[in-house]
Amino acid sequence: MRNRRELTREEKKTRKQLETANDRFQRHNRDLTVTCLLIATGVHFSLFELNPRMQIGDMETTGEEIVAMTLPPDVQIPPPPQSIARPATPRVSAG
Repeated sequence: MRNRRELTREEKKTRKQLETANDRFQRHNRDLTVTCLLIATGVHFSLFELNPRMQIGDMETTGEEIVAMTLPPDVQIPPPPQSIARPATPRVSAG
């Protein structure tokens, strides 16, 4: 009894002829996804392992005091702008 994976040449040829464009796309996309995941894993591994380690620099406090600014005592607020007249309603001529 032959295995399910073992197909004769004629069966393979028949399957290729009956395969739709969607079937070919799904098969190709599955292979492409696995390949891209392996490449991405390798690139990330090499980035983290081959680049120098990052370290945090020393953050020393400067000791400067925060100075509050005083506002001028009289602030003049301008009057609100005058309202603008609405444009005339457009009229459509019968023509």
